[in-house]
Amino acid sequence: ANDSDDTDFDGAGLSRFAFNADMGAGAGFDETIAAADAVMKINGIEVTRSTNNFENVIDGLSFSIKDIGTSTVKVSQDLGAVTDRVQGFVDKFNALQSTIDSLAGFNSEAGVGSLLTGDSTVRALQGQLRQVLTGVVPGLENANVRSLADVGISTDPSTGALEFDREKFETELKNNPDDVTALFAEQGRATDGQVEFVRSGTNTQAGKYDINVTQVATQGKLVGGSGVADTVTIDDSNDEFTLEINRDISVNLKLAQGASVSREALVADIQAQLDSGINAGLSDSGEAVQVGLDSNNKLTFTSGKYGAESSVSVTSVESGTAFGLSVASGEDGQDIAGTIGGQVAKGDGQVLYLGADNGPASGLQVRVLGDQTGNRGSINFVQGIGKSTVDLVNSFVGAEGKLDTRTSSLNRELEKIQESQVKLDVRIESYRERLVKQFSSADSLISRLNNTRDYVTQQLDALAPQNFNKK
Repeated sequence: ANDSDDTDFDGAGLSRFAFNADMGAGAGFDETIAAADAVMKINGIEVTRSTNNFENVIDGLSFSIKDIGTSTVKVSQDLGAVTDRVQGFVDKFNALQSTIDSLAGFNSEAGVGSLLTGDSTVRALQGQLRQVLTGVVPGLENANVRSLADVGISTDPSTGALEFDREKFETELKNNPDDVTALFAEQGRATDGQVEFVRSGTNTQAGKYDINVTQVATQGKLVGGSGVADTVTIDDSNDEFTLEINRDISVNLKLAQGASVSREALVADIQAQLDSGINAGLSDSGEAVQVGLDSNNKLTFTSGKYGAESSVSVTSVESGTAFGLSVASGEDGQDIAGTIGGQVAKGDGQVLYLGADNGPASGLQVRVLGDQTGNRGSINFVQGIGKSTVDLVNSFVGAEGKLDTRTSSLNRELEKIQESQVKLDVRIESYRERLVKQFSSADSLISRLNNTRDYVTQQLDALAPQNFNKK
């Protein structure tokens, strides 16, 4: 708030619009409410955010804080919505079955078949769908819910349509939610509490796969060169430094100045700036950095990311002697390494995964937490009827699927028929031309014979009177 009197904090002129905590009462603007982060406790666990919106605190839930107080949040299953979606699945299948019947069915009363009656591809689709929908789901052999029949979905033997008992389904969903989920959707069940199923691939087969870790994932970490004293002085000479996080995020920090600042307060100030929205590059990326002190009171900066891309380095610093900081790079993180189902897997942070062409577990991905190497139990991958049905239908109707192959085969047969028709037309034309020639020749011969007959007749008629007179 520069003004003409060269005094910026005297409460006169433009200085009235200035704010400085050291200004006297009535001079400039006064701070009436200090800014503070929002704090919420959920089941005794304190959570802090720079705004009043709390996301990802509980999976699938977001909280918007309106006032200070205590509230109770109850989360329950919407059984009706889940049941409606299963009813939709049943209805879609029955519509498909009706379409197949109209195209490939046989009317026994009229003795008339449809366009695709007896087609091997259609019969294969019907048979394989029936097998998927009536059989036990691989991986659920020992579960409380093993097949659609266990949740109230049965098949009408006379029509092949599905019938749905909503009441039985809701009862099983309430009593065995995990098994019902696995019945329809893919699921990975790990025996180790720190191993999580991430996803499967197109070619992942249902089954049990052992997990073995030879190298745990680590985080990038930077440790100061020397310990921080009990108290430090922060002023214009040492209040700024810049960190580079995970090689692509630059964070500039400006410390609060003061004399006799405790090292704990220093750590809290740095952590607060890293956690706040001041550094948009860090907050927008969802990355985090944890600040602390080691046993020798050296500052430590640990990236919240795991793997080879995790790193922390100091790229610029004023006089960092008091904090033990200098321009330096920390120790980079490492990706996890190990095997899945006996196959050597690749690592990306804490995620261990198999690429294509790695046997039955191809495409399987798991996240391994903790720092324990060696045997980490196993994961039982259940594909689920929903995914099995989608994969089966795609194998028929997708690009280069069975129907595509069958269509190509029929098109080739049509082309051959068309080629045969052309050849037949040529042969018919050639035969017609030959018959025409033969007819023309025969007609010419008949004409000559007729002429000869007429000539002979005339000659005979001419000779007849002479023969009569001689007698």
